[in-house]
Amino acid sequence: MLIIFAGSLPLSHHIQRRNNGDGWRVLRSAHILSSQDNPAHQPFPRFYDFRAIGDIDYRALIPMSSSAAIVELVSFAQRAAQFKHFDFLWVTAIYSAVYFLGILLLLLNIRLILAIPVLLFLVNPYVLAYFNSPYEESLFIALCPMLSFFFLREGVSSAFATRLISLAMASTTVHSSPTLLFGIKNLKSKHFIVYLLMSLLVVSVVVMKLSKSKEPNSYNRYFNGLSYSMSRVSTWTVNDFMARQSIAGTMTTSRGVVLPADSLRIRNYWGSSFWPTGYKLDTADGTYVSRNAGKWYWETVLANPHSYYRLLTEPLFTMVKADYRMNYVFISDMNNGWLDIHARVMRIFGLLVLLSSIGVLVVAIRHRHPWHVIVACVPLMYPLLVVYGDGYYEFERHVFPVLFFEVVFSIALLFMGHSRPVARRANIRGVSGVRAAESSSLTA
Repeated sequence: MLIIFAGSLPLSHHIQRRNNGDGWRVLRSAHILSSQDNPAHQPFPRFYDFRAIGDIDYRALIPMSSSAAIVELVSFAQRAAQFKHFDFLWVTAIYSAVYFLGILLLLLNIRLILAIPVLLFLVNPYVLAYFNSPYEESLFIALCPMLSFFFLREGVSSAFATRLISLAMASTTVHSSPTLLFGIKNLKSKHFIVYLLMSLLVVSVVVMKLSKSKEPNSYNRYFNGLSYSMSRVSTWTVNDFMARQSIAGTMTTSRGVVLPADSLRIRNYWGSSFWPTGYKLDTADGTYVSRNAGKWYWETVLANPHSYYRLLTEPLFTMVKADYRMNYVFISDMNNGWLDIHARVMRIFGLLVLLSSIGVLVVAIRHRHPWHVIVACVPLMYPLLVVYGDGYYEFERHVFPVLFFEVVFSIALLFMGHSRPVARRANIRGVSGVRAAESSSLTA
């Protein structure tokens, strides 16, 4: 595992995520100079200039996510070490170390013949690319194997680790808040209030961060999320965000959709995304949209009851059919069979998630384990949270972290099987105790 870790660091130079604007929120929180120096849709560089100490607003030192906190700590550690530039490779190393440690914990608990295919699946260039770019989802993905391991273990230390990891994952983005559910497992009443308060703190912080994108998100959930679902986006012939956006003008129509009376003025925006359409709105339309989008959303939903089934199922069907290579952000100069194999896997990743969820659900019901039922259902409901939070814009990138957790968890559940061995050991100890008691009574 150390060899794989050491090899992944130089390899990370060849696999990255493009700058789409989101990564700069994390870098700015670490007080690194803004994004004007890095063109949009180009790979993130390894080195960045620090912001001068005198230019730092000390009210901004509180990070708005756990991933931002890690980058900020690395930033100040490098300042203290007199680095001339911020070196992102340190962050890549931290994420990779956490990820491979979680994988190691899983592999130590399954047979070697099973460990090989698991390792080949998890050491995935599309996953490793997250660790080499400042996306908020990177930490979430890095923690997936470790959360899967501790969630399936029994004991006080495993429960405590599960709660810490759940809090860290939930505080990456507001979309990740469902992972707080996993921390409730085996939670004693005296610790419930503490965990509840920590969860409320996490949610309030990520919601505060989200409030800065209130206008784009409200635009997307109405003009993009509702319109795509009502236009049966899952039946379109294309399977990734950029391709959907390129044909949305011909595929989405307000014909047959009852729109609010006061939204007719902007009917032409139906089916568009905030970037770039909403960004180019003139002042009058921009103000008009931002004031009314939330009201229009619910008025449109209530006025179109015939669309309820589509609104509930289209995000799930789109998730299953989506292409998770995410070429709109993934970039690599590698051209080898290793990348080709994983590219094929990522093209059908949505189907793998569906099969994983069904497998976890079957095992959970068979063994009457309600917490595993929750784990199986979260990814199936998660696309709804994404679509009606921010539309279908970069849909694959938003849903991928939680879907990836589902696949890793299903691997851990099916191959580790800790719940049954632990119970068996408990029974063995119980039987041994009874026999020992019977023996001592006979001796007496």
